[in-house]
This record gives sequence, C-alpha cells and structure tokens, in this order.
Amino acid sequence: MDLQQLSDAIGNIYDCALEPERWPQALKQVSELCQSPFTFVLAHDVARNRPGRVFQHGGDAEWMMKYCGQYAKINPLHTATWLRPIGEVYTLDDLFTRDEWLGSRFYEEFMQPSGFADLIGLMGLRSGNRAVWFCAARLGEAPSFSSADNQAFQLLSPHVCRTIKISHALDLRTMRSETLETALDALSVGVFLLDSQARILHANRAGEEQVRTGNALRVVNDRFSPVDGAANADFIKALSPGTDSGRQRVANMHSIALPVGDGEGLIATILPVGEGRRSSLMAPWSAKWAVFSQNPMSVPQIPGEAFARLYGLTGGELRVVLAVAPGLGIPEAAELLGLGKETVKKHLQRAFEKTGTKRQAELARLLMASSPPAIQ
Repeated sequence: MDLQQLSDAIGNIYDCALEPERWPQALKQVSELCQSPFTFVLAHDVARNRPGRVFQHGGDAEWMMKYCGQYAKINPLHTATWLRPIGEVYTLDDLFTRDEWLGSRFYEEFMQPSGFADLIGLMGLRSGNRAVWFCAARLGEAPSFSSADNQAFQLLSPHVCRTIKISHALDLRTMRSETLETALDALSVGVFLLDSQARILHANRAGEEQVRTGNALRVVNDRFSPVDGAANADFIKALSPGTDSGRQRVANMHSIALPVGDGEGLIATILPVGEGRRSSLMAPWSAKWAVFSQNPMSVPQIPGEAFARLYGLTGGELRVVLAVAPGLGIPEAAELLGLGKETVKKHLQRAFEKTGTKRQAELARLLMASSPPAIQ
C-alpha cells in the first residue's frame, strides 16, 4: 500500500466529519486502496428497521435504491454484526457459514443477481437505535478479500470510526430529523412534509393512518392527493408559484376542506416551510410545504392532560413540555410551536418550578413516568 495514498485517504475521511457530502470522494480513494469497485457508508434506523443516509462510490444507483426500498429490512448483516466491537473488521466468512449465507433470501433475491462476490466492512457507530456501517464490495469474478485487505481496512478503521462519531454528534440535520420525527409522531393531527411537486417526503403516524383508513385523501405516485376533485384543485392552486409571495410567516398559512360526503372529511392546513427560519428545521427532508390534516369532528384526548392537571400546568406550558420531551432544544421547540424563544423559555421555567425539576431530561422522565404508553 502506498503510504501517501493511505495518508490522503485518511485526510479525506476526516473531512467528512463536518461535511458528510464529501464521503463519495473519500470512498473513491478507499476503493483504490482496497481494489474494490464499490464502497459505501450506510446508516440504519434499528427501531424502525429502515435505512438512513447512504453515501457510495461506484456500484449501481438503482441497486442502492432497490436495497433501501425493499431489501434493507431483511439484511442478515445487521444482526450478524450488531454485537461485534465497534471498528472490528469482518468479511462474509467471519459472519456466516457458506450454507447460511447462500441460503438466505437476501442473498438469493438481491446479492446474487447483483453479482456480489465478497464484502468487507466494519460497524462505525452503534448509538441508541442508530447504526452506521463502512463497507467495500467486490463483484463478478474478483477474488475474495484477503488478509492483506483486512489489514488495510484495520488501518482505516479508527479514523473511520472517529469521523462517523464526530459526524453523528455534530450533524444537526440528522439530529433534528430524528428528534423532529419523534415529536411529529406524538401528534394526533396528521402531518405531511412535501417537496415542491407535492411528493411526500415524510408522514407522521397519524397521517399514515388517515391515508390507510380514510376516504378524504390518498397517495398517488408518491404525491399528496385529495380525493375530492374541487379540493384537489384548491390544493394544487395553494401550492402554485406565488401563492405565498409577499406574505408574512403565519399569514401565508391557509386551510382547505377535504370532504368525503355527509359533512365528514378533513381540514387540511397548508404551511410553506421552504424559506426563512422554518427551512432550517425542515432541512433533513428539504421540505417545501407542511400539511396538517385533522378531522374536525373528532376531539382526541390531549396528550399529557392528566400530567398538566396534577402539576397545575397551563395549556401553553403543557405544549412546551410536550415539545421538548422528545429531545428538541428551545430553538427547535419554538419553531415547531410557532412561538418566540423567550416565550418557550418562560413556559419551560414555570414548568420546572411547578414540577420541582431543573433540567429538560428530568422533566421528560417525569412526564413519561406519568403518561400512558401511547404518549411514550
């Protein structure tokens, strides 16, 4: 191995700590060092069993899309590597017997048709429900990875692990994505984050339930689509260019009816989030619009209502407590609730005084201990 190549590769890997978008360039150098045409960094949400961010060099883009969309959930490498030490290098022979690997559905349906010959990798991060792997693959008739390749990966391992750990701690987009998802999933109102073409980038649990069980809206070609023709026309008009120009942040929020007959249906409130302070909060999804949909006939129980009565919290104080409980900071909670940061601070301070707590983590534990499982 050329020492200058190794040094350059390590330097480029560390550059990825603050700028994850540099991973493809760093992975290109790793490919040259390890004589591997396909290298990648792959994150996975273990709790939801779905892939997270992916960076790759070489390989087929369609292959990775197929993996993320269909086969990530049945990848046996996840469980096989989960308890191995962080940074320990492995190949397929270290993880499975030949019969176990060749007999797996993941291999038969996905890896074999893709022409994979061998894989070498390491787990770079295992933090809570999030795991990140760093891997290289050989295809076709290429030889299996050797002990020399293993040694090369070992040289890279500590630098890769430090980079991923730093990136995990400092990458605010990823952190905001995970905490915001938790906050959105706790809401009883449906929330849909859309791109400029009305494609759904994220839907919370309540929104998914509205699509699955209701007749007011549907998903067509990944797009948010009201079933009623007039409502769909109103929705398209609301998202047309110029709709929100020249208006202020809250003034440009408006609502449309999504009827299904007999006075039933949903009320959808549309809020542009692609510009200004909202855009930073929605950066993980690059969302242009947020749609909040709710059945006006149903009045769900307010989460944390008993907790608020027990400690004498006001409605405003309870909203702030519910926002910060999943881990949001004061700026993010203010953005989510549409309040000023100083207002959030005052509500939070009064909640501390009434509950006898001093920190957000302590307050969150008290709330979870006092709330029904549906809130947790």
